[in-house]
Amino acid sequence: MGRPSQALPFCLLLFFSSVLTAQGSTGTVGTNSPQCAGSQIGFDISSIEHIFLRPEDILANEERFWEADGAYRLAKLWHERNNIPIPHDEWHDNLKRIAGTPAAERSAHPVFGLAKALADSYAEFMKRAIPHVCSYLPDAEVKLDTTVYLTAYTQARGFMTQSNIVVNIMHPYWQGDRQHILNAIAHEIFHIGYGRSPTSLALAQQSNDRFYGLLRQLHNEGMATYVSYKALAMYPAVAEVDYKLLANPADVVGLRRQINALFLQAASLSQEDLQKRSWDIGVTQRAYYVVGADMARTIEGKAGRRALIETITKGPRSFVATYNGLVPAAERVVVLR
Repeated sequence: MGRPSQALPFCLLLFFSSVLTAQGSTGTVGTNSPQCAGSQIGFDISSIEHIFLRPEDILANEERFWEADGAYRLAKLWHERNNIPIPHDEWHDNLKRIAGTPAAERSAHPVFGLAKALADSYAEFMKRAIPHVCSYLPDAEVKLDTTVYLTAYTQARGFMTQSNIVVNIMHPYWQGDRQHILNAIAHEIFHIGYGRSPTSLALAQQSNDRFYGLLRQLHNEGMATYVSYKALAMYPAVAEVDYKLLANPADVVGLRRQINALFLQAASLSQEDLQKRSWDIGVTQRAYYVVGADMARTIEGKAGRRALIETITKGPRSFVATYNGLVPAAERVVVLR
């Protein structure tokens, strides 16, 4: 997904049981997939329901909504951590337009219908997508406990923070495509598993590796992109820019050169300049996503999925080392010492 995170990106399910709640908006269900057994995953569309069915309540106390709504509480945190001002005026005008629509017509809004369609896709998603994601995670080491909040009118189209996922299903990037959104959710759920592997948790607490953040972005975003790319047969995403780049060898080569140029300069850059260039090349130009996905594809294709999964248990430096050991010198990624 446009999967931004902090200065180095913040990466980005529905209630299902025999009977939904009165609003059919929220809840969790467990997964029995061997690699992430016992995980509790939930979709939450209560934010969409609130926005489209009761906008007057929000406008009466906007600050309370940003503090209490599950999706918007996280959106506010995203803005704070990324130093991006909240466009309050634009957001307020959008809510006023909804409030100006006759109450009887609000549930007919296309975005409200899309939220319901996503909710109705949940059982199939749990049956197909979750086992697929889990098959790329270490055995019995991670749990995917998370909630995916579906909302509208947030600035970011999707992100992950505090181990929860927020997706603005109204963002123009999705073009109202339910399949594309589900494919992106699979990407974000992989991030939950990656971040909860014991190695990731341990390495994230260390401060003696100046370049760990860059390598983690390449590894984490690359694998998440590859896993969701492999899910295209389940959930086509014809408008996804990352997949178009990944399918073009010339684009992969060009972006790998960008990564290598960044890594060669990394030791001579200030931390501020390094983070800026990392964002520009890795996120804006999509190099972390596309080059990392190509590396994951190469490792699985030449050494098998188990070798790819082992790079999660060993850390992002092993991801680069494993890939470099499988390709000619001209295709290798620069090693950050």
